[in-house]
Amino acid sequence: MTTPIPTDVRPPSRPGTGPAKRKDIQALRALAVLFVVLDHLWPSGLLSGGYVGVDLFFVVSGYLITGQLVRELRRTGTLDLKGFFARRARRLLPAAALVSVAATALVWFALPRENWTRTALEGLGGTLYGQNWLMALSTLPAFSPDGLPTPFQHFWSLSVEEQFYLVWPVLLLLAVRRARRAGAQDRGRRRVLTVVAVVTGASFLLGVAQTELSSQTAYFSTWTRVWEFGAGALVALGVGVPRRPAVARAVVALGWTTVLVCGVVYHGVEFPGVGALAPVLAAAAILAGGETVRRTGLEPLTDRRPVQWLGDVSYSVYLWHWPLVLVLPFVLGREPTGWDKVALIAVVLLLAGATRRWVELPGARWSWARARPARTLAVAVAVTTVSLSASLALGFAAGWAPVAA
Repeated sequence: MTTPIPTDVRPPSRPGTGPAKRKDIQALRALAVLFVVLDHLWPSGLLSGGYVGVDLFFVVSGYLITGQLVRELRRTGTLDLKGFFARRARRLLPAAALVSVAATALVWFALPRENWTRTALEGLGGTLYGQNWLMALSTLPAFSPDGLPTPFQHFWSLSVEEQFYLVWPVLLLLAVRRARRAGAQDRGRRRVLTVVAVVTGASFLLGVAQTELSSQTAYFSTWTRVWEFGAGALVALGVGVPRRPAVARAVVALGWTTVLVCGVVYHGVEFPGVGALAPVLAAAAILAGGETVRRTGLEPLTDRRPVQWLGDVSYSVYLWHWPLVLVLPFVLGREPTGWDKVALIAVVLLLAGATRRWVELPGARWSWARARPARTLAVAVAVTTVSLSASLALGFAAGWAPVAA
């Protein structure tokens, strides 16, 4: 006679075989974007450490992407890199292009001309997903009035993610192929695990060292952020996943508590050094515990429809919020009040919901583009060209001179 599995316990699974969508992950996304938005609106408020929301996103991305890649490797023995890149482009580019063009228009109509040149430059950097390096190498302070903030500065984290998406699948595929060439058919997973662990450890050590040398470079550098993706990737590979339900629930509770505490008490903690360990490991703990149990006792909070909806639209919320936060004082002609900021949040949520429904989802599901990766590439080039053209137009209006033939 078989023993029935309790309904709140996930059957032990091989690494990377988790469900396509987990409500705890959506809740983590919701909290992450809430942290970021509230931190940008009230930088000295209750959530002074809201900037850790970006780190939570990185951990989640590392977990989900690695799990997806490992499942494909196990199923097919290889990776369809063209298909992977095409899916990422359909998922991310349409909404990003829409916000890029809208943000450029907002700057044109609302910001002083002195902001146009840098906005145009960072618009190009954001569209080409190199914004993080512009900010890492800049001599101007980021996200401050002295640094002439632009509506594309938040694209730095999207740039880091895109660079991760470009390199990570290639790295895992090379690790598996290397193992097979060595005649180690059964060692592919161990080789992948070793590579991920080494890259994660090296990136963390580099982050600690670079933070001491130049905190701004360390904060925006891809190399010093990879370990946060790696933390999620290690969970996807089965590292640290508790097998006992009681332990899993305790791990999840500790993870959520730590994330909330970091959001409240962190202020001016230099990232991504040692201080980033707490929120990153906490996010990894939530993901790891969720691999084992379906119900943790936190469902009355994490599974509520508004929380899940915010997780669904978190990408669009992140895209829209910063351009609107930036232009609000210029539109009002004064410093925003608390009620002004609440109204802005409402506008952001409306725009995010509309973007999710009419841009994100149709773009990801577009059957014509999905039929062939080349079609997605053509659409991506067209969409990118529109975004680049908007930034170039602003730059020329600001006084850029075309290069003479």
